[in-house]
Amino acid sequence: MTTRTFFRWTRYSPLGGVIPRTRFIVFKTPLNDRLLTRVDPSQRFTVSNLMWMLAERGLRLGMVVDLTDTDRYYDKDEIEGMCIQYQKINCPGRGFVERTECVAEFNKAIQDYIDRSDDEEALIGVHCTNGVNRSGYLICRFLIERLGWSSHEALDAFERARGYPIEKGSYVQALHKAAIQSRNRRDVSDSDSEERRRKSKKSKRKREREEASNFTDSASQMGNIMQQFFAQLQGAHQAAESGNGSGYEGSPAQSGSYVASPAQQHWAYQTKVGQLH
Repeated sequence: MTTRTFFRWTRYSPLGGVIPRTRFIVFKTPLNDRLLTRVDPSQRFTVSNLMWMLAERGLRLGMVVDLTDTDRYYDKDEIEGMCIQYQKINCPGRGFVERTECVAEFNKAIQDYIDRSDDEEALIGVHCTNGVNRSGYLICRFLIERLGWSSHEALDAFERARGYPIEKGSYVQALHKAAIQSRNRRDVSDSDSEERRRKSKKSKRKREREEASNFTDSASQMGNIMQQFFAQLQGAHQAAESGNGSGYEGSPAQSGSYVASPAQQHWAYQTKVGQLH
C-alpha cells in the first residue's frame, strides 16, 4: 500500500450501515498488523475489529466480497475461519468501469449466495480499498440490474448507508447508462411477453373455432346417418306390414309358419340392418 493510498484509507470510516431493503453492508478493507504499524491505535481496523463492530450492532456476516486487486491487506483465512464465505474478485482501479467481467462475476456471486442461503439475517459484506467507489459501483449495478432499482435510488441508498457518495463521475455516469439499458431490456422483454400472450390467445381462439366447426360437422354427419337409419327402419316396418317389402319377402312370417314374439326382433328388420352394414 503506497503512502498516498494509505493516507486516503485513514480518511474513511471503517464501516457503513446496511443498505435498506438489501443484505449489503460496506466497509473499507481491514489491514493486517504489519500494515498497521504506521497507524494511530485509534484508527486500527483489522478483521477482528470488523467483527467486534458488527457484533456491537447485533449484525453478522454470511459472506465477504473482496474487490481489492491484491491479497496483501489481510489473510482471507481470518474470514473463512469464522465460517464466513469469502469471495475474491480482482478489480483494478484503472479502467474498472470497462471491466464488464467484474460486474458479471459480482452479480453471479451475490445471486448464487442469496439463492443458496436460507439465513436472511446473514449480511453480505463488500469492500474495496476504501469501501466507496468500486464497492458502490458494483452494488449499485446489482440493485439496478437484478432488483430493478433506478440509478438515483441505488446511488442515494448507497450514499446514505455508507456515509459517502461514489466520488468518481465516470462511475456515476456509467450507472445512469446501465439503468437506461436495463430499463430498455425490460421494456423489450415485456413487449415480447405481451406479443407471445397475444399470439397464444389468437392461436387458442383459432383452435376453439376449429373444434367447434369439427363438432358441428360431426353432429351434421351423425344427423344424416340417423335420418337414413330411421328411414330404412320405417321402410322395413312398412314392408313387414304389407307383406310385400323386399326386405320381408321369403321370410318365415310371410308363409304363416312362424310368429315372432314381442321380445324378438323382426326377421325383416334384422335382414335390413344386415344390408345396411
